[in-house]
Amino acid sequence: IYYDQVQQIKDCEACAYECDKRQHAGNPAGKCMKEDFLKAVRDKLQKNFEQMRDLSEALDAVYGDKNKEFRYDRLFAEDRNYSQNEFAEAFKDQIIKEREEHVRMLKKIIASNSDDGQLSTSKFRSALRKADPDKPDPD
Repeated sequence: IYYDQVQQIKDCEACAYECDKRQHAGNPAGKCMKEDFLKAVRDKLQKNFEQMRDLSEALDAVYGDKNKEFRYDRLFAEDRNYSQNEFAEAFKDQIIKEREEHVRMLKKIIASNSDDGQLSTSKFRSALRKADPDKPDPD
């Protein structure tokens, strides 16, 4: 989970940076429009409507709902008590929920394709491909 979380955080930060570059003619200013950032996060990280609503609300809680633009340099920063802002916490909570859902799916695959709770590797891969056809083979 840790490595997935770190990668998704990097991807999220990259979304902010890329939006910043697009909005400032290739010269990053350290800030970007919330709406463009959220669209980029949705597209890159394949977030659903509910997840995006939660992230939008969390971003507004951190930067104010009236502000259209935000400085993203401290989006995932910790304070001196090692706490993070509402956006960072909501984002990380979603990663954990996604992982838990994936584990539930795997358990369901095993249960529905096995009599004794065990599957051969080939049967498991076949069942997994049916359940998640977009997943690359090495994963």
